[in-house]
Amino acid sequence: MYAPVGFSWSVLILGAIVPLFRLDLKWCVLMYLINIGVVIIMAFDVSFEIFGFLIINMIFGFIYNKLYIRDLLAQGFVVQHISSGELERAAKWLGRELPVLE
Repeated sequence: MYAPVGFSWSVLILGAIVPLFRLDLKWCVLMYLINIGVVIIMAFDVSFEIFGFLIINMIFGFIYNKLYIRDLLAQGFVVQHISSGELERAAKWLGRELPVLE
């Protein structure tokens, strides 16, 4: 399984559809509920509603890949392949040591 590291452009553009395709239902539902909250709060002006979606998707774009990787590691997945310098950078970014496949 491939797990991207860094900013998620797909979440910025597609929003809650990305966790749905990754079968990450917990974050799919949470992102969807937050977007529904934005619709309810900003229902009076469509331009603000679109701006709200963009802001929410931008925030999740910065954090979603980290959350997804942490969930995969909690399920017992290990790192199969990553260059040595990138392993330390990814471990620092996630705030934990990454288990590597021997």
